[in-house]
Amino acid sequence: MQKFSALSQMFNDTAMILGSDFMVGTGVYIDDVQAERMALAQIVNDHSWIFLFNMALLFFGIIVVTLATSYFGSRSIVHYQPNQDDRE
Repeated sequence: MQKFSALSQMFNDTAMILGSDFMVGTGVYIDDVQAERMALAQIVNDHSWIFLFNMALLFFGIIVVTLATSYFGSRSIVHYQPNQDDRE
């Protein structure tokens, strides 16, 4: 059974434990959740440019490593000089 009370701004739920005389209940204040959600949204908005900058830096770093590996790898293939043992 779920209830929402406008006076206390709380969402709660209770349930009877079958086979006993006990009840279990839980609840959360909606205004607290909304305040936390707004604060988290503000933090995300404030730091989104840092995230984008870090992702761009990571992307270009991967590109540089890939290009350097390709360049030096192809040079070693093109300029292959066999050893004396390989010529026999």
